[in-house]
Amino acid sequence: MAFANSGYSPSGPRVMRAETAESMLTLLERVTSDADGTGRAARIEGVRVAGKTGTTRSRPTSTAKSHYASFVGIVPADAPRFVILVGVDGVAGAGGTVAAPVFAAIAARALGR
Repeated sequence: MAFANSGYSPSGPRVMRAETAESMLTLLERVTSDADGTGRAARIEGVRVAGKTGTTRSRPTSTAKSHYASFVGIVPADAPRFVILVGVDGVAGAGGTVAAPVFAAIAARALGR
């Protein structure tokens, strides 16, 4: 499922200071850029990627494939054009290993790479 805002700029009050938003984006970029970041698999050559991994148990009983793995990313992080969420249910892996590589493929295509 895909949604686009067709260039719509939201109206209403700013919910955080610009400096806070910049700090958050920097922290989210470290998820993919740091050597020990959980979202390393979301990296795209030559593109700054910011994002957040997520993993949760999606079924009440523990089975081999009982997780919901997600990655939400922003590309390019230095001049955001896309925010993409990938969620995969019924898997054994985590967001950084299951959803992040899917994000990278989708984002690279969206950026024309």
